[in-house]
Amino acid sequence: MDTHPASVTLESFLLGRLAWDEMKNVVIHLLRGCDRCREEMEPTAMAILSSRWPKRDPSPEEDAAYDAAISEACRRVLETLRKDKKAVGRQALEHIRRGRESALTVGRV
Repeated sequence: MDTHPASVTLESFLLGRLAWDEMKNVVIHLLRGCDRCREEMEPTAMAILSSRWPKRDPSPEEDAAYDAAISEACRRVLETLRKDKKAVGRQALEHIRRGRESALTVGRV
């Protein structure tokens, strides 16, 4: 995403109302460090979070469960990225192999 998402898109993102592709684009945009969009989202995000955030500190069990869930999510993302990277590498090697075979065949004719 080369441009900033529209305000309505950022709000829809915060409310979980975007299609998968749109959500992915917003996440990538934000992960690239767009301070402008983060600042624009802050009031809405704070309103959403403050209405849902517990008014007390979590128990040790709740805190551990939260940490475990975040760790598992990160592990799955990294696993998916590794698989995607391997698949792209295999595709590139197959493409190179086919190109060499094609060049050899043409050279023999």
